[in-house]
Amino acid sequence: MGRCVSDAINEITELRKKLGCPFKPRNPAPPGTFKWRGKSNFRRGDQARSCAVSRDIREIERQIAQAASWAAKWRKLEEEALEVASAMGDPEARRQMLFISEAYRLLAERAEERRERLSANAAAIKRGPC
Repeated sequence: MGRCVSDAINEITELRKKLGCPFKPRNPAPPGTFKWRGKSNFRRGDQARSCAVSRDIREIERQIAQAASWAAKWRKLEEEALEVASAMGDPEARRQMLFISEAYRLLAERAEERRERLSANAAAIKRGPC
């Protein structure tokens, strides 16, 4: 913990130099400059330590609704997979369908957790700074 991406990149660059493999960056942008979805430019340090969630409340509310929609979709698919599994006679096929329904359950839980995190973030933004 505590290591930043630029430190890791510097270590890799030094290692490649020692091994005789020159480092050729793939990104033609100047180092330290990032463009995020074409909306804004910012330099390392300005927003690099903030979370990857938008500060725009409308965007966050849209993402909350999307996460809730995904959670409902995954729950429905989980139920369908359980119904199909219960109707199967082959134990191997049933096991695989139960595995699929478990994966849908995990996806639904993840979407619900994301919705909760986004809701907390939206509430914090609406409250404003301390």
